[in-house]
Amino acid sequence: MNIGREYSKQFIEQLTNDERRKNIQFLCLFSLLTVVSGYMTIMNIITHKGNLTWATFIFTILCISNTMMIRSGKKQLCQIAGKIFMVEIITLFTYFIISGNPEGFSAIWICMLPFCGMLIYGRRTTTMLCAIMLMILLFFFQTPYGIQMLRYNYTASFKMRFPVLFIAFFLLAYFLETIRMVTQKELDNLRNTYKNLYSHDSLTGLLNRSGLIELETKVKPGKEQTVLMMDIDYFKKVNDTYGHGVGDVVLKYVANSMREEFDTYTFRWGGEEFVVWYPEGIPSDDMAEKFRKVIEDSVIETDDGKKIKISISIGAITTSSDEGLEKLIDRTDEYLYRAKQTGRNKVVWGK
Repeated sequence: MNIGREYSKQFIEQLTNDERRKNIQFLCLFSLLTVVSGYMTIMNIITHKGNLTWATFIFTILCISNTMMIRSGKKQLCQIAGKIFMVEIITLFTYFIISGNPEGFSAIWICMLPFCGMLIYGRRTTTMLCAIMLMILLFFFQTPYGIQMLRYNYTASFKMRFPVLFIAFFLLAYFLETIRMVTQKELDNLRNTYKNLYSHDSLTGLLNRSGLIELETKVKPGKEQTVLMMDIDYFKKVNDTYGHGVGDVVLKYVANSMREEFDTYTFRWGGEEFVVWYPEGIPSDDMAEKFRKVIEDSVIETDDGKKIKISISIGAITTSSDEGLEKLIDRTDEYLYRAKQTGRNKVVWGK
């Protein structure tokens, strides 16, 4: 059961990527067409359809070839397969129109083009393909030279109505694809919004603990990295004296100052604790002291005119340890504790 859920999750994740989604759609379509055309080939052999048998057989081989190109996963081969398929499908449908076998039924497969095209190529390319197909239909059904080339005697009503039916199928497919695109865009926006809410602190906009988990993969074994952990001194006193609304103003001020001073990953670790992470080591050891000084010299003014001064204590560590980021933060917390125990408003570096 868990294996099935994991596979479903991976499949859904693949569908959220446009390029992978198109490749999966191509793969499903080519696999389906291989089965259908293979079945039709067998039926044509049984019913002795001659040239139609060869047409469906060749198309089956081409679908197998396209499937193998898509399964390779190579971008260039996937693009080639997509372009080749355009030529294949137009050629096959043209043959269906000319031959008309069996009993004019083959031409009806052309109605699949708008829907399959919208699914794998999108609106612009499919519109071009359908326009080419429509011109081919009109040429064979409405011009004297085209009618002479037909090997099947279509009725006058069919030749007049079928192009109209094809246009109707195209318009319906275009409408449905437009709805799908709009819906997909809204879903992508919602996914990005929820992903941002999941990984960022709602008050300060800094990364949170969930955001840190996503960054664990950026930890390079044996590479020097720096973690700063800071805590606003006597923050509880700010809340007790001025209220939690003012406390939120102070938190946002510190967060904004961190974004200005540190050109790297910044987190709100919880409450009044903040973390700065340099995955390739801190550019300068005095950056922590400089930031402490910035906060010490700042005057935070609230909307009602209150002026507040605060200070911060900082624990810092630079190491090339292979420990995970969360463990490094736990170790840095020890040096933050020392900074607070030895007077606050200071930076204590560890190893």
